[in-house]
Amino acid sequence: MNTIRVMRNAIRIREVFAEAVHEIPIRLDFATLMIAKEIAYPTLDVEKNLEILDDYSHTIDQRVRDTDSTHDRLRRISEYLFDDLGFHGNSDNYYTPQNSFLNEVLEQRTGIPITLSIVFISVAKRLKLPAYGIGLPGHFIVGCESSSGPVYLDPFHDGLLLEKEECIQLARSYLSEGAVLSPSLLAPLPPPIILMRVLNNLRHIYIVQQDLPHLLSVLRLQQTLNPRNPELNRDIGILCTHLEIWGEAVRQLRYYTFVRPQSKDAEKTRAILHEAIGHLSKLN
Repeated sequence: MNTIRVMRNAIRIREVFAEAVHEIPIRLDFATLMIAKEIAYPTLDVEKNLEILDDYSHTIDQRVRDTDSTHDRLRRISEYLFDDLGFHGNSDNYYTPQNSFLNEVLEQRTGIPITLSIVFISVAKRLKLPAYGIGLPGHFIVGCESSSGPVYLDPFHDGLLLEKEECIQLARSYLSEGAVLSPSLLAPLPPPIILMRVLNNLRHIYIVQQDLPHLLSVLRLQQTLNPRNPELNRDIGILCTHLEIWGEAVRQLRYYTFVRPQSKDAEKTRAILHEAIGHLSKLN
């Protein structure tokens, strides 16, 4: 009975996540917290964590003056988050999964570039500032529109303000020499892409750790975000065979072999599917 209850709770959490990513506009903070709730914290009080962000914004709002420019308001956010509260980049333990869970970032006040940026964006949005995420190669920063043009800052480095050329240099530092930068390098990333990037970080970590149950949760959320990616059907199906979840393995692999009949791995995938069908038949 407990197993059934846990499964039903997990399904419900994914349903709430699915609803969240189809909202207009998407509440980035809420959806990121739902990632944490689905993967590692099933009893997480999402509203309590949202209230923490509300409190941050309220405190900063009391410090804002009517004459403050966008730059001034962004500086006040940085001063409060990084100086007063002590938020900082977790360079010493960069690849721990906790850095990708917003509830842990709020509690420990440390994280990786993307989650610290989500904290900053969430507070800025509450203060009516048009902040957005920017996905550089190997790094993540925040942009915000102002009357004098875009403002860029780096929450992983205490909200350091960056000039456009510094952003370009930062991006180049993660690329091979001669690599061509995209014209959309500093364009705002839509929330679904930010969420997928958070999940990609967790996917990499759990692959390295060989943590298959948590990896499955990540892949299921990625499929919720991008249901038209057959490769996710394949990856979930193969992972389910390792976890002996035969029914889901058959469903996912059957769909992949149907829509990708000529793929390079079609023969291998059909063999795995045939094996999964055999195991499933023994259960019926």
